[in-house]
Amino acid sequence: LVANGIELFEDLGLPAMDKRRRRVYRVSLSSGRSLAEELARGGYAWPDPDAGAALEYLSIVGAATEARVLNHGCVWRSVQ
Repeated sequence: LVANGIELFEDLGLPAMDKRRRRVYRVSLSSGRSLAEELARGGYAWPDPDAGAALEYLSIVGAATEARVLNHGCVWRSVQ
């Protein structure tokens, strides 16, 4: 997904640092698609409930839900 490069953007709806004191960015692929949404759509990521204010949160939830319904990937299996 990232072979052609990525772009990092600040999400002003979220704190600059997460709970583990890591810098928080939105990541876009060279095609302009959201990396988080693509990972969720494939069933390889689940949205962080603490990031509900994130700009892409609802689209990531939708993609993850779609993956869960279609039985794609494996991450959703550990989500309660």
